[in-house]
Amino acid sequence: MDEHHASDPADTIGGNTQVFSPSDLLDEVSDHDDKPAGQGPRHGAHKDSSTRTIKQTVIICAIVAVIIAGIYTAVTLVRRNAMEQLAVARQSCEQVQAQVKKKATAYSAYMDQDAQAAQHITAVDVTDSNTVDELTKIVTESVPQQVNCNASSVAQYKTQEDKLGDQLNWYTEHQSSLETAVANVHESHEQKRLNDACTSLASELQNAREVLNVSKDRVDNTEQWNTLSTLVDQADDLKNSDNVTKIADMTERIRQASDAVNEAYQQKLREEEEAAQARQRALEEAQRAAEKKAQEQAAKEKQKSQNSKKTQQSEKSNKK
Repeated sequence: MDEHHASDPADTIGGNTQVFSPSDLLDEVSDHDDKPAGQGPRHGAHKDSSTRTIKQTVIICAIVAVIIAGIYTAVTLVRRNAMEQLAVARQSCEQVQAQVKKKATAYSAYMDQDAQAAQHITAVDVTDSNTVDELTKIVTESVPQQVNCNASSVAQYKTQEDKLGDQLNWYTEHQSSLETAVANVHESHEQKRLNDACTSLASELQNAREVLNVSKDRVDNTEQWNTLSTLVDQADDLKNSDNVTKIADMTERIRQASDAVNEAYQQKLREEEEAAQARQRALEEAQRAAEKKAQEQAAKEKQKSQNSKKTQQSEKSNKK
């Protein structure tokens, strides 16, 4: 057989591997049949016919074997390709599933920590109660149910992956919304704390100014009064501050200083009252003593007058 006839299926002859195609085998049979009579030994028509039949059978069997081998190879390749596609689809699905699991874990941890802490802040603790309502709405939403990458076809894996993709988007969006809601609640809570702190400071400042006015020059410890006056001046610098801690600290210092000055002032008032009462008692006692002395003097004068009359009467009687 010529070299240019070599092609695909393999056949082994005499230990050497040669490649034939079905068309090469048919051409070979045709070449033998078409040889002139003088070119080869012929032992009779019957023998030639039997030989030709055997050759044809062998060739047909070879062709069938080649076809079967080709079909098997094609089926194997198709099956292998399908399995590879199935493996790729499963791997892709599991990658998205891992991303969803990571997002779900982060979402759950945030819910159990930051979001739960923010939920302890009630509507009365914030300036805008809508922030609390929005947080409550988000945390009460149900999370997506778990989706597994168990499928028997590429299409089913694609369907599962699409569901996981939707869940991935859900967790991404809700994580962002939840973080925003928590931040809004804390911000509103801090604003409420700042407003309350400023209100308390303003109230203490008003009280401190009243204490300073009424107690000026009327306390024995002037250092206390000066301390309160200085704190009031310093508190004016905190009017535009947003530092709740500093405002609360100043409020407490002014309260304590005001109480100290007021106590000193009240003590002074008590002392002045006691002194006034003592003076009043002394005056009353002096008046009573003066009245008693006057009464005693009047009694003496009366007694003296009576004695004088008796003496005059006695003298008149003796003259008679």
